[in-house]
Formats: sequence, C-alpha cells, structure tokens
Amino acid sequence: MSVDLKAGGLQMRGRLTGEGERRLLTYKEMARALNVSERTVWQWAQEGLIATVPMGPKLVRFHPDEKARVMREGVSCRLADRA
Repeated sequence: MSVDLKAGGLQMRGRLTGEGERRLLTYKEMARALNVSERTVWQWAQEGLIATVPMGPKLVRFHPDEKARVMREGVSCRLADRA
C-alpha cells in the first residue's frame, strides 16, 4: 500500500477488492460498520482494544482488516492479551 500527498490531503492506494479500492476507515465509518457510537470506537482505541493507524499527532484511522477482526472476534478477546 502506498500513501501520496496530493492537494493537501492523504490518498491511500491498495489492492482492489470486490468492494472497490481498500482504504483506511474513519471513526464514523468504523462505528457505523460495528453498529456502535463513535465515542465507543474512540474509547476502544484509547484502551488499546482495537488497533489504529496513526496519521498525525491527533489523527488516527482504522485498517479494514481490523474492522473484519472486530466483527469476527469482538473486542473483549483483546483483554486477555493485556493481562
């Protein structure tokens, strides 16, 4: 996957899938996919229960594979890893 800076924004390019171009997800997109609030996604990210991709000092995104993992396994499985 590569990152290009164009017109002041980030543009992610990756392998094409059946759903189109793969790109990183925002808090809003992650929350919608997991059927939870954006605040819940933020809390999970802060607690290390879901992996984030840092994009800057205050900006993070989520990899589509992380969305799939959470949908498959849930977030509570990460609690055992932290002990």
